[in-house]
Amino acid sequence: MSGAVNAVDPSFTVPDGCSFDVAREFGVHMMIKNYIDVGKEVQKLTKNRDLIAKSIDSLKKKMQDKDYDTKVPENVRKANAEKLDSQLKELQQVDGAIVRMQKMSTTA
Repeated sequence: MSGAVNAVDPSFTVPDGCSFDVAREFGVHMMIKNYIDVGKEVQKLTKNRDLIAKSIDSLKKKMQDKDYDTKVPENVRKANAEKLDSQLKELQQVDGAIVRMQKMSTTA
């Protein structure tokens, strides 16, 4: 069973008790307070964060190669730049979700 579904702009203040997940570049907040094990959710988010950070580091390393601009086709460089931007946004969203989840565990 679901409750209200609202599309909000990025300046929206997420209510306490909401979880977060990423669907591509979009974030989804769900009211889950009193329904989940907050500690386990923080672990899941942290694991996801670590995977995203590892991917970012790998992509940055490729992009910083001294021959990157000359050996990598322009369309691939553009795709990599877009992917990096997307992953950085996703990382920021997950970091915010971890903070909110940790806050939820201290206010429960």
